[in-house]
Amino acid sequence: MGLGKTLQTIILIYILTRIDATYTQILKKVIVIVPASLINNWRDEIQKWLGTEKLPTLICMGTKKMVEYTISRFIRG
Repeated sequence: MGLGKTLQTIILIYILTRIDATYTQILKKVIVIVPASLINNWRDEIQKWLGTEKLPTLICMGTKKMVEYTISRFIRG
């Protein structure tokens, strides 16, 4: 606890999804799977350090059908 693992992961995701000087983008989308008790922590950390415009987030939780629907929408764009 308190070692900055969440922040390190968020920054790595941000770096890998940005276009670099050669105009290449390593990743277009990322799915982070965490326990339900941590979803709000992740959302808060992303908003705190990057804001929603730099790293748009989609929170997916609920019934199995709702999760499958949200993930399929995410994958399709």
